[in-house]
Amino acid sequence: MTKIASIDIGTNSVKLLVARVDSRGVVHPLKEMAQTTRLGRGQGKTGRLDRAGVQKTIRVLKNYTRLAQKYGADKIIAAATSAVRESKNKNSFLKKIFRETALKVKVLTVRQEAFLAYRGVVSGCPVKERRTAPITCLTGRQASGPARLVIDIGGGSAELVWGINDRPAGYKSLPLGAVKLTERFIRNDPVTQKEYDCLVLFIKKQITFAFSGGGAGSAAGLVRWMGKYRPSAKKINVIGAGGAAVTLAALTPLFRYERAGLAQKSRPRAFFILSSKKLRLLINRLKKSDLAVRRRMLGRFADRADIILSGAAALQCLMQALNLKRIAISPRGLRYGLILLYLKKYFKKIFP
Repeated sequence: MTKIASIDIGTNSVKLLVARVDSRGVVHPLKEMAQTTRLGRGQGKTGRLDRAGVQKTIRVLKNYTRLAQKYGADKIIAAATSAVRESKNKNSFLKKIFRETALKVKVLTVRQEAFLAYRGVVSGCPVKERRTAPITCLTGRQASGPARLVIDIGGGSAELVWGINDRPAGYKSLPLGAVKLTERFIRNDPVTQKEYDCLVLFIKKQITFAFSGGGAGSAAGLVRWMGKYRPSAKKINVIGAGGAAVTLAALTPLFRYERAGLAQKSRPRAFFILSSKKLRLLINRLKKSDLAVRRRMLGRFADRADIILSGAAALQCLMQALNLKRIAISPRGLRYGLILLYLKKYFKKIFP
């Protein structure tokens, strides 16, 4: 079996996946890690990557490279997203990475990031899902199977990606990353009601703007697609991904993952369902808590304690805008998509 490592360099954290891939193309995770580096700290004001974040990211990448080699990875794939893509000093950062780690990092476009995240998330979906009629996806092929909508909230942006089965049909990117929202609106600890109201108002305005045709991606395509498959009628499998969604799911004792040997023949899947009611209760609790209390609440996700409220607000507003009463949470994402990109030929149409 082939062993491949993938690294996702994000605005808030750097994530590693080392996996073996069998002859059927199924990804079996061997090692997964995520470390907070805050590479995009202060980027909204300076337009540059944070100096301390750069140094920490380099140290993490060195460690990840050693781990990948320890696990016998035949290939290491590294990609960067929002923070690096939008920074003024990305070229010097990429050169520094190559000089100190020998890693060649691919800076993904918004479209590439959205589609790879979608592909990675749905690779862990359950076998039994609601199925729909065939559609023509952006790869130019007809696809049939479960209709899926992935809501991926990261540190720098949020992506909505929709499609059928493992074929993405369209995407919409919004400037609703948890780090950037926190830096822009949250000043007090705990947050004041005025700060939170301003945060929510901004999020709702961005969603309204996006769905009226502004920003990257096709909102019109999403509106038509959602209208056709009616998530309120339970015809769409809606999946939340990214650090914010997984962290929120971790705040409930019912959250757990099923691993190898179950329905998907070693494909892990998240089966926790986060309801809009549960999310509202979590947000109310987070609003009343100071940073120290939130850190204790989050446990091993404590590094996200200062940004989790912004991520939760973004998820709640998106669920309201899309009329979603509940959402499944997946631990998978871009890292899995990068490995599948390495294996699947049809992704060549996304990366000309």
